Amino acid sequence: MTEKEILQLQEQNEQKVFYLIAVGMFYHAYGCGAFALARATGYRVLSKHRKGGDILTCGFPANQLDTVLQRIREAGSEVEQTAEKTFLFRGLDGTPDENMIAEQKFMLLYLYLHSGRVPLHAYSAPYPFTFRSSLRCN
Repeated sequence: MTEKEILQLQEQNEQKVFYLIAVGMFYHAYGCGAFALARATGYRVLSKHRKGGDILTCGFPANQLDTVLQRIREAGSEVEQTAEKTFLFRGLDGTPDENMIAEQKFMLLYLYLHSGRVPLHAYSAPYPFTFRSSLRCN
């Protein structure tokens, strides 16, 4: 399933049903699903550039799947597996919130700097990062 197909399915379901999709070694939620996942887990929403425009996404490493699914359930969501590496979840707030979006290039810098490879006193970067103007889930 493509990102565009996921966004269309979520739109058809009035942004009340969201999808977690395996992409390589990560799972991702898109659009309003990214905000719902971020609220349940505390992860940040990223805005990624695509040919058709920017897309909002929230993801995590595949080895954290069980922990994340448990957090989603604890937040009050129903979760069901719809395919081998696809999960559907519902019952969470997917309302866009600009304060939850991290600009990707700064978030990558933050993750690198907090990896332990660079002494923390060697840089100065604000966190949490905020991002830009218009928010849309599709």
